[in-house]
Amino acid sequence: MQNIYILQQKINMLDEIKNIVIETDRFLLREISLEEVNINYLSWFQDPIVKKEISAQYSIDELLKLKKYVKEKLLSDDCLFFGIFEKVSNEHVGNIKYDPINLTNNSAVMGILIGNPSFRSIGLAGEVMLAMEELLKKYLNINKIILGVSLDNESAIKAYRKNGFEFSSSGGLNSSFMEKKI
Repeated sequence: MQNIYILQQKINMLDEIKNIVIETDRFLLREISLEEVNINYLSWFQDPIVKKEISAQYSIDELLKLKKYVKEKLLSDDCLFFGIFEKVSNEHVGNIKYDPINLTNNSAVMGILIGNPSFRSIGLAGEVMLAMEELLKKYLNINKIILGVSLDNESAIKAYRKNGFEFSSSGGLNSSFMEKKI
């Protein structure tokens, strides 16, 4: 019975976390709103790097499909979907998503998309992942983050390794899983 009570407390905390704004040195992280799912966000999926590395693909005329996907994630009980906003301009430059969050085994599957190319290779991923890991550890007792990565995505693998991720298993033909204990 105590385990059920603890799990319910974590579920309640997950709902509360969705209202938190996290501030890093250069960025604000907060739950994305449907108003921010716009043509600019949709255009990220036309970037050749994103097309190559992200499994979800949307053509420029599929804004409603993208909004539907984001809405489903926002309503999910086991997902945190945060936008990454540049602190000074409040420009939406990317997203970080944990889906699913498994409160029973204290793990979460992470995905990150840096949509604005100007914000790639400047340490954004590490800064944002660290801030989110602290939040997940403190409020939900998450102790393991898992992510899938294309083996061709050398820059992502380098960034993940720099931030403590190690390969854990093969994900199939040209992909693998990495994980980090936090």
